[in-house]
Amino acid sequence: MMKSNDSMIKNIILLSLILLPLLANAQEKVSECSLKGARNSIYIVAHRGAHIGIPENSLAAYQKAIDLGCDFVEIDVRTTKDGKFVSIHNSTVEEYVPGVKAKVCDLDFAELRSFDIGISTGPEWKGTKIPSFEEILDVCHGKIGIYLDLKSAPVSGLVEIIKKMGMEKEIIWYIPASDTNDLNEPKTFVQIVYQCQMPGLKKHQISSQQLHSLPYCHRHESSKQ
Repeated sequence: MMKSNDSMIKNIILLSLILLPLLANAQEKVSECSLKGARNSIYIVAHRGAHIGIPENSLAAYQKAIDLGCDFVEIDVRTTKDGKFVSIHNSTVEEYVPGVKAKVCDLDFAELRSFDIGISTGPEWKGTKIPSFEEILDVCHGKIGIYLDLKSAPVSGLVEIIKKMGMEKEIIWYIPASDTNDLNEPKTFVQIVYQCQMPGLKKHQISSQQLHSLPYCHRHESSKQ
């Protein structure tokens, strides 16, 4: 069991490296933005939860990240046909539900919940369901931060739920640069927002001029390597 946990921690560290540009200045400015300090000097982010041998983006994967002592879990958020928010990485479900080909946005929440996303990982995970955004917040609240990756979800709707849960200062947002209309939304409840221009950002998505025109932000542009 110890060997399995060590392997999982190593994988989490490797996966978290792709997220470090967004957190590069966070440790230095913890007191400024009330971001909780890293437990071991460097922020460890469990990408899609700690999902080695566990269904990714599941409540079990998020709970495992908490048990391992990670600082954040990364969750992918999409919107169902009837407007509910769920955590699933791909835009379609066939990778998680063998034999079913459908887009997440074309399915109601009840339809998505009827799927078993655990059996493809292993028989011990049979019955695992796609979690709702609210369920994830309930599991993580006060135990681990959330790195919120918006695959297809409006910021305004998520803000409402986050405020209701009182988790405004437990969230790091990743909003695609193409969604420039959404970039102002987090300031409705956070006084300090960090904007990071990611390496390889295409010019047609958002320019440096647009990025620096946001007056409420403390900005950090990661170096291109």
